[in-house]
Amino acid sequence: MSLSTATDPRVVVVTGAGAGIGRACALRFAAEGLRVAAVDVDAARAAATSNAINAAGGDAVNVHGDVSLAATSNRAAQAALDRWNRIDALVANAGIQVSGRLLDMPEPEWQRVMAVNVDAVAHAWRGSWPRTADAPFPPLREADFMADPLRFGSHGE
Repeated sequence: MSLSTATDPRVVVVTGAGAGIGRACALRFAAEGLRVAAVDVDAARAAATSNAINAAGGDAVNVHGDVSLAATSNRAAQAALDRWNRIDALVANAGIQVSGRLLDMPEPEWQRVMAVNVDAVAHAWRGSWPRTADAPFPPLREADFMADPLRFGSHGE
C-alpha cells in the first residue's frame, strides 16, 4: 500500500530531519512519494536532507530552526502550506539526550531537554493542526505523529 499517489501526493512535516531517525523518516517518506518539509536546528543538515530528496526526484523544502520555539513549528507548517497547500502527517521526531543521572542534571540542562523533547512536540502539533482543520482532506489525527518525549538519558548507546 502506497502512502501517497502521483495524483494525490501527501505532505509530511518531519522535525529532526537533519540526522538519524528523522533523516531516515524523511528519506523514506520521500521514497514513498510524499512531499517532505524537513525541519532541523542545523541549517546545513536540514538542507542536505531536502537536497537529497530533491536530487532523487522527490519534492522537499527545508526549514531551519529550534523546535523548542513555537515560531519554528509555525514556520515549518507555513512552509508546507505555501509550497503544497496541505499537511497530511507530522513526525515530531526532534529530540536531545544528555548522559548522567537525572538528579545530578543542572536546572538549565533539564529545561533544555524538556523544551526540545516535550514542549517541541506540542509546538509541532499546535503549529500544524489549525492549518489543516479546514482543508479539503482529513485533518491530522493524534495517531499521525510520533515522538519519544520522555527519554532523558543514555544507557550504553
